[in-house]
Amino acid sequence: MNVEENEFPTGIFVHETRQNLTLQFNDDGSYIVRVDHRVDAIGTYAINGNQYTEDTDYLPCRDVRTATYTWTYDGRRLTFQLAGEDNCTERRESLDGVTWIKQE
Repeated sequence: MNVEENEFPTGIFVHETRQNLTLQFNDDGSYIVRVDHRVDAIGTYAINGNQYTEDTDYLPCRDVRTATYTWTYDGRRLTFQLAGEDNCTERRESLDGVTWIKQE
């Protein structure tokens, strides 16, 4: 399946180096992060062109709930780059410069 440019993909993605970490993007603008199949974080996201803005309920990010990243997707690999600041270390480490692989 070819993905149109600027069409953000939904579905389940696995971290490129941490196979026990998955990120699920739902059509309703919600997401779920799982570690070893256990829900670790939930939140919502919005797409504006190539910008991905996340709002999370993840406890370590409670003081910096929202951050924006740019994204690229080649039909299989989804990669994020920080756009501005993200003072939530856990989120930044799981997104900035990281590639996620789409599961079929």
